[in-house]
Amino acid sequence: MRGGSLENHIRVLLNEGYYWRDKPWPIICRVPNDMHNNRVVDNPQAYKPELVSIGPFHYQNESLLPMLQHKLRLYIRLSERLYGSSTAIENDLKKTVDALVQRARQCYSESFHTITDSDFSWMLTLDTCFILEGIVVDDPIFNARRMLPALRLDLIKMENQLPFFLLEELYAVIRTTDQDEPPSLIEYACKFFAPLVLQSANKMYTNAAPVLGSSSHTHLLALVHSMFKPRSPRGHAVSSPTPTSISIRESDQLMDMSKLRCASDLLKFEIKFSIGDGCLLDIDYRVQSPRLEIPYIVINHSTISVFRNLLAYEQLYDRRESSYFTPYIMFLAQLVKTQKDVEMLRDRGIMNHTLVSDDQVVMEIGNLYKEAAFAYDPLDCYLRMPIKFIINLQNDMRKRWMIRLKEDYFSTPGDVMSYIFAIEGIVLSVIQTFYTVYTAKQNSLHWRITSTIGDEMEEDKSTRSYAAMYRCTSSKKNNLQH
Repeated sequence: MRGGSLENHIRVLLNEGYYWRDKPWPIICRVPNDMHNNRVVDNPQAYKPELVSIGPFHYQNESLLPMLQHKLRLYIRLSERLYGSSTAIENDLKKTVDALVQRARQCYSESFHTITDSDFSWMLTLDTCFILEGIVVDDPIFNARRMLPALRLDLIKMENQLPFFLLEELYAVIRTTDQDEPPSLIEYACKFFAPLVLQSANKMYTNAAPVLGSSSHTHLLALVHSMFKPRSPRGHAVSSPTPTSISIRESDQLMDMSKLRCASDLLKFEIKFSIGDGCLLDIDYRVQSPRLEIPYIVINHSTISVFRNLLAYEQLYDRRESSYFTPYIMFLAQLVKTQKDVEMLRDRGIMNHTLVSDDQVVMEIGNLYKEAAFAYDPLDCYLRMPIKFIINLQNDMRKRWMIRLKEDYFSTPGDVMSYIFAIEGIVLSVIQTFYTVYTAKQNSLHWRITSTIGDEMEEDKSTRSYAAMYRCTSSKKNNLQH
């Protein structure tokens, strides 16, 4: 309040329009400072536009003013195409926005009292026409190789959004009638943002049906979020768990996701890794193998920016909406903790990156983890089955003892050779001792046998000698008698 009284401060806020009695919860807000402070030095524009300002948050940013001439050019071209002339500035496009300007103001978390209603209306008109001409008509500025990726990222940044109803209302005005059934705005938008939604290593998102069937979208970032619709393991449609559907023990396991081992450690539990199909979020598992199937992902500065804004969207908006990226980022961060994990996943075709090093990949994912962990809700975790599958394998006592044996005694080739030599020495010692004892016993037995034979021979000799003496004596006696 800067030294003023609370009453004066409240009056200032009321006069500046910070409060409306019937104002709904804002659907577009500025990213809090604590989330800005988590960004890394190499990606300072995670939530802020780099080329074009959309909406009021960065409306007066001087570095983005050069794009104003392109906005005006597209507005004039659109007016000429619709009305044959651009001289009538106050055409149906501008009048449509004028009727919606107050409703649009209430969609933002700030009042922007320094921007008059006239300027606010012109800002919304130029920004809306710029987006529609780029998405629908495919203006050359959206085809430049460097411009297109940057513009695509700018249009999904949290602080660079327009209420989606503005885009729909103006699209209804400019919608051409030369086609039987012209594509809807959502179909155009899905096609434009398709490169951001990898489905597998070689397949992009091209089907807008899941998005078309959903509820109305609040802005383009919300639409892109809805394009990432995971299926649950085994290919069934995913549904958010309810508090009663998860046991206390299972909830504790999901809450403490830090119990999950990294990818290189899971290999020790005989868990295999392979590339999966489908949406980026479709992490599946196989019990019999056992195996984890993870869809292909590319880590670069664009990926990090998309993840940050999708995480911010999940954290700052309606909690009743399912959060997919929060558990996904936390799960990914548990798998990727070291350079060895990045190498292993890359070798299996699951992960690739364009960053400086594997260590930077670990750092970037770790920073995303810090933002995701703040709002992680175990009761809204679509990955509960794969997590439970991994934890059950980690709790297998037999495998834990085998892993501990390997880590403590056979962690390096030198250790293995040492134990082999030691075992060989023990075996040779046993064999030597056996032969020593065996030889001693054999010698003792031989001596006993020899001694016994000798005694018998002496006894037999004595017997024969005695018999001979007896015969001789008997013969003498007979001779004397005769």
